[in-house]
Amino acid sequence: MKSGSKLQKKFHGMPAKEVLHYIKYKNGLLKEEIDKYLLNCGWFQDSSRYAFQLQPEEFIQVLLDEMIRSGAANWHNNHLIATATSVEPQKEWMEKNIKPKDWQVKTFLYKEKSK
Repeated sequence: MKSGSKLQKKFHGMPAKEVLHYIKYKNGLLKEEIDKYLLNCGWFQDSSRYAFQLQPEEFIQVLLDEMIRSGAANWHNNHLIATATSVEPQKEWMEKNIKPKDWQVKTFLYKEKSK
């Protein structure tokens, strides 16, 4: 992919982040598992078709090539490893119950303007 190309510009903030978070969480992803993982992700299907106008099967290699080219990931012993730095959430945050059904609703009172 040429530097500054239209396709390369679309990668900023798009599907690579989801993949990087997942492979970081899994401590790497076996080369043989990548296709199955990506092809089962709805966001990957949508990104490849609508943002990149490619079939998902075609987009896998494009995505991997760009992740490696950018230095965000690398191959190590047949595993794709995330090399981009990230900040992990604090342990207390990870243990919290953050399901939307358990969120506290805050009511805001607005003063009506005088007529």
